[in-house]
Amino acid sequence: MIKKITNKNLFNHQITIIIVTYRSAHIIENCLKTIINNGYKIIIVDNNSNDNLAQIIYSNYDNHNIELIKLPHNIGFGRANNVALQKVSTKFAFLLNPDATITQDSLNNLAQQANNDHNIALAGCFDIKKLNPTNHEISKEIETLKKKIKIIHENENYIQTTFICGGYMLLRMDIFKKIGFFDENIFLYAEDEELCDRAIANNYKVIQVKNSICFHNDHSSTYTNNYYEEIYMIFKRYYHMGWSRTYIKKKRGKKSLKLFLSLIFQLISSPIYLISFKLKDFIKRLARAIGGFSNLLIK
Repeated sequence: MIKKITNKNLFNHQITIIIVTYRSAHIIENCLKTIINNGYKIIIVDNNSNDNLAQIIYSNYDNHNIELIKLPHNIGFGRANNVALQKVSTKFAFLLNPDATITQDSLNNLAQQANNDHNIALAGCFDIKKLNPTNHEISKEIETLKKKIKIIHENENYIQTTFICGGYMLLRMDIFKKIGFFDENIFLYAEDEELCDRAIANNYKVIQVKNSICFHNDHSSTYTNNYYEEIYMIFKRYYHMGWSRTYIKKKRGKKSLKLFLSLIFQLISSPIYLISFKLKDFIKRLARAIGGFSNLLIK
């Protein structure tokens, strides 16, 4: 039986929630609706979006303990989180994507597990596309997770693993003040993998908590005005994904020649999607290959 918190406000003042935005004004209120008025300190870091985010925050949430940091230019996901993490004075920080939502119970369940074991550095929840899932849906998602990643240990409350998503991630601050926050070489994607790798390398635990649930509407955090802008944003997103994935693989010790050959195959096979009239898939594969080559060839 998974233990539940009887005092729902037990960890509210021990958690700072950090939300990094880029052209996310259209979705920010949906993100905030389940976490405001619960005593959490909230820091929003905006990557020079030039939208009406500030107007929304100052007009609708002036008395809700929200600090908005507007950056002069887009510095990427990890670096923007680092700006906020440097300001955190609470025991825990929770990173939340603007296209994700989490309940107070789920957030406090993460903190409860991390609080019970000082060697837990990172705690994540299950994204099963519902905030009020059935026990069957939770069990199904847990079984799906087991097939995708390495499971180190499992008990009634959590699964100890090798990776959790940075879009809904709880950090124990005293640990990361010692081993460092996000790798600032990475602009976007795989920064959560690197952070998990570093926590494990320092003999800390990375866990996913069974009674902590979120809803993540993937790739909806950035607003685009039209189809052509959407295609451009897809290219940029997957370019950074290719760069970052290559960076991580190099950091894990994979040889550059193997990476190069893999990227060659990815590049020459990408027109298959174009022939099949799958333009977005073609753009994604091409952009990932170009990003990977950029990491390998440009110092």
